[in-house]
Amino acid sequence: MGPLAGNGYVHEDDDWDIELVVQGREIVVSEQLLVLHSKYFARVFGQLDSEQDTVVLKRDLGLDPLSRDRDQEPDEGNVQSNASNVSGGCDGGGGGGSGSGSGSSDGSIPTSSTGEPLTQISHATMATLVEFFYSGNLQIAEHNVKHLMEASDLLAIESVDKQCFTFLASNVSISNCVKRFIVADGKPAWRKLAKKLLHFIQLHFDSLMKLTQIYQLTSHHQFKRILAGERLAVPREEKTLEAVLEWVQYESERYIHLYTLLQEVQWPLVKSRETLINALKDPYISYEERCINLVYEALQYQELGYEQKLEFWKDPVRGKKPNRWPKLLAALPYAGQLIECFDFETLTWAPLTNKPTADTFGAEMCYLDGKIYTLGGVQMKTVDQFDVETTQWAVEFPSLLQYRVAHGVTSDDERIYVTGGSAKASRDFGPGLNEMEILQSCSSSPGSSSNTNTNTTTTSNSISAAKWIMGSSMDVGRSYLASALLHEPDDPRHAGDLFVVGGCLTETVSTAEVYDSRTRKWRTIANTLSKRDSLALVSLDGELYAVGGFNNLENKYLKSAERYDPTTDTWTEINSMQVGRRSPGVVRHKGKIYAVGGMGESEDLKSVEVYDVFQDQWKKFPHPMRDTCGEF
Repeated sequence: MGPLAGNGYVHEDDDWDIELVVQGREIVVSEQLLVLHSKYFARVFGQLDSEQDTVVLKRDLGLDPLSRDRDQEPDEGNVQSNASNVSGGCDGGGGGGSGSGSGSSDGSIPTSSTGEPLTQISHATMATLVEFFYSGNLQIAEHNVKHLMEASDLLAIESVDKQCFTFLASNVSISNCVKRFIVADGKPAWRKLAKKLLHFIQLHFDSLMKLTQIYQLTSHHQFKRILAGERLAVPREEKTLEAVLEWVQYESERYIHLYTLLQEVQWPLVKSRETLINALKDPYISYEERCINLVYEALQYQELGYEQKLEFWKDPVRGKKPNRWPKLLAALPYAGQLIECFDFETLTWAPLTNKPTADTFGAEMCYLDGKIYTLGGVQMKTVDQFDVETTQWAVEFPSLLQYRVAHGVTSDDERIYVTGGSAKASRDFGPGLNEMEILQSCSSSPGSSSNTNTNTTTTSNSISAAKWIMGSSMDVGRSYLASALLHEPDDPRHAGDLFVVGGCLTETVSTAEVYDSRTRKWRTIANTLSKRDSLALVSLDGELYAVGGFNNLENKYLKSAERYDPTTDTWTEINSMQVGRRSPGVVRHKGKIYAVGGMGESEDLKSVEVYDVFQDQWKKFPHPMRDTCGEF
């Protein structure tokens, strides 16, 4: 007896040809092959007696689950095959997950929720599957991948499911990303793939707006999710409004979704008054009072002066600024006071401000809630706070509890975390610290007057409630380390996790740890693939990227980079940068990673490289820094 992919066994000599009648046409196939590849057929034939040698598959042309609205919740219920009167089929793979997979989470075959499982497969799809059973070669293309995926779910064919997943994840382009996103979005087990395809759509939205498929194929829930992303690539927010009206006007019955989609337009970013006036004249917008009010609120915001707009956003009822609020990339060199910034709208570098603390070397910099912070340095524990919108430095800010240089600094929406580094001023700064400091609160109350010569605010109220506390200590001391908090983890259990990498200079490998904010404990994770200190660490879409650095064992400046998956605790090498960079500055912006400056083998670097996750490729950024260079 031979083992089967499903449940039960069959005598290897007892193989019958089965006639599958699909849409009135016969497909002859070996019963043993059906049982071997499909858990559904294994169960069907396990329930039939040996006298039955035909199973009829009929397809109800009035019921096509491949084109149903994915946003509707299916009804639950057991179904039965017309011919053999047995329950069977499955509807797409149980609960959420990050990879491919069919069937339910407990390994059983769930019942179909859309009708009889064997009535939902076309003759062409079944013929393709049968050919795969015999040849091992699955003919997947854009026109049939959705049907093959649905059939693999209905018949519980794991090998087909995996190949469909691989096909959808490979060679993503502007021409196929929308259709692939819709396919993946219809299957809970492919949630991570759907998320990546959604990000691709957002990154290329400006180009996709010119194609009808983005309006024709997406449901209103899917289109709303596309518009909600901070990485939505539009040259100006007026284009988002245009896209909403284009989607609604594509079919008349879509009008009922207009208000919910208009809520995704980030109205304070609409700069054209003419656009808003014309919006009030739009027949769809002018028909509903709620839509009219959104436009009027945007007009009122436009009329505010600069100081009034600053006060507008201090109102806690309004919450935070829109996630597509214009961003600046700020850079502070290792040995210097000038902070230079890059404006992504004007594509230019310009001086932003000078750090008020003179003779500081090795300060780290981070951003939190509208403020830039510079922290520590050689024999320093000073912390300076700069308000980007008022362009003023706070007169005072609580210092770190320890002197720190070559330390790690990162922040989330509420706190700043400072890890490791060294308190010594020797040539190699000595052994690393294992203590962590956390800033509890960063709110400030600056006064109204300022000294224009020093660009420092004179305050009547001190920084309110800001306080550094000692957190849990790392397992080992680290200097020249890098740290990052996990961004948008796929597993919510990893939300708020703090990672540190490298910094153990005497070791032959670069170790890493993670701090669990719920248990407040550190635990060791996998070592990086390369010996890597003085690196940069950044998180993007639930994964970490270790970029550049220095291998002190081989005296080598690194241009290599690695990606860490916390769900599997594994590092994977990605394509290398064009230039080796020791202590570069690294940030994420609109789904891409920017490596800024750093120390090169022969000179300090002004250049910038950008990493495209989908292409796995670094490209030289055409806008190098103007006034600063070196380590960041």
